[in-house]
Amino acid sequence: MMRRATISAILLAATITATANSKGNTVLQQAEAGDAEAQNTVGEWCYNGSNGMERDYVAALQWWAKAAKQGYVEAVGNMGMCYRYGHGVERDSVRAMQLYLKSIKDGNDSLFIASLDAAEQRDSLFDGVLAALCYQKGNGVKRNAQRAEQLFTLAAQNGSADAQRELALLLLNSRRETESVGWFLQAASQGDVSATYFSGMLRMDGIGIERDTIAGFAYIRKAADKGFPQALFDLSQRYASGIGVERDSTAARDCLRKAAAKGSGRAQWEYACRLRDGRDGEKQNFDMAVRWMAMSAENGYEFTFQRQYCNRNVPDSTAFFYFLKGMALMDRERFDEALEAFARVEDAGIAEGTTMRGIALIGKSMMLPELNSDSLRAEGLECLKATTDKNDLAKYSLFLLSIPADSAATEAKPDVELLEAAATNGYPLALCELGTAYYKGIYGLAQDYAKAVEYFRATDEIGMIDEESAKLYADCLRKGLGTDANPAEAKAVTERAQKNGALKKLFEPFAKTWLGEEPE
Repeated sequence: MMRRATISAILLAATITATANSKGNTVLQQAEAGDAEAQNTVGEWCYNGSNGMERDYVAALQWWAKAAKQGYVEAVGNMGMCYRYGHGVERDSVRAMQLYLKSIKDGNDSLFIASLDAAEQRDSLFDGVLAALCYQKGNGVKRNAQRAEQLFTLAAQNGSADAQRELALLLLNSRRETESVGWFLQAASQGDVSATYFSGMLRMDGIGIERDTIAGFAYIRKAADKGFPQALFDLSQRYASGIGVERDSTAARDCLRKAAAKGSGRAQWEYACRLRDGRDGEKQNFDMAVRWMAMSAENGYEFTFQRQYCNRNVPDSTAFFYFLKGMALMDRERFDEALEAFARVEDAGIAEGTTMRGIALIGKSMMLPELNSDSLRAEGLECLKATTDKNDLAKYSLFLLSIPADSAATEAKPDVELLEAAATNGYPLALCELGTAYYKGIYGLAQDYAKAVEYFRATDEIGMIDEESAKLYADCLRKGLGTDANPAEAKAVTERAQKNGALKKLFEPFAKTWLGEEPE
């Protein structure tokens, strides 16, 4: 009989069986006290329903997550097992693969041995891809491209779309284009969106296959329709240039926006530059340009920003530079210098300079109350009111300033109309705020989960939902509040949310270069 050695069997075999209840209690106490090894052990007991524990996959995952947070590599692998089989969590093979790879990379040799054994025995296509990726990346074993190709080929021949795609990419990078095309097409036929995109690219350009722009475009379009960021960005460039398709500036702009919303760092940077310059059909908007630049930096384009704006060899005297400088100074509460920078933006005829000067004046009045704070606040409010009809940042700021300091002691209500006006224009901060207001039933608005979901979803669709709003939106999706329950989407929303502090992180190298100080 063929020996079957799977990852799960190895992991489950590692279960520690206590010889006495007292020992079990000691381990549990150690786990509760924060011992990572003990937490991993208790997780195994919960997973298997052993040592007096009832089988509880959710509890097992929770214990393993605690141990993994402390860097316990076996626990990371065990979490991967949960995601692989959908035990205690929504099944997610991509997340499982990520966790397995991390565990092996950090030293879980037994996990690699198990995956390699299962791959060679052809017990598991998943393990075949995992072992191949380990050889390709050098995780747990010396990097070996030839061995990776062998394992990818084995799994690909047995029908794994993941292996077919990865093998095709390996062959393409080795300039074996003709071989790669066939595997891309096989993976695409199984619905792999990445392989679908590459199949289209190769056909469009006649690489490894006879050139066919119509068929190639159809593949790229199909991948774009499924929301694949690379395909959306590629389409935006083709529509803009008229390469392989009729020029269409509206379609180009639409695809670029969608690619940015889907997390393409390249698209986010390009979109930010269009907003910065007010070109290609986009209205000039410094505030949103900076926000998209922050997102692009989170997705690999931080050095692009630094090369352009954090290099003294290429000093920048544009209005946008002074906008950046003013925001960096505001972050450091250097209000007088910030006001000077925003005045330069105003001098260029850009309304956002006036808006930001108003915010700086109000910030100065709040942080430096020993000054004539009433006068500063009044001047700041006039700046915001003067630009309310010109940008949504002013609307949103005035709304925030209208919130009563002590709502319990006054009948006054914030100016929700300003918030709604900014939200109608698609301003992400306003969309998130309205979603939160309807979720909690605040600002004089009745609690309405359906409306909360509507605003949260709109923010998520443009890729700008913040972390706190994402938590509330995910809660609606998990519990079916105002929408159909969708636990998988709840998890995805949380992962997509932009992390807090992205703007601050963007300004750190800028401040170091231009403000004459190290970041705090």
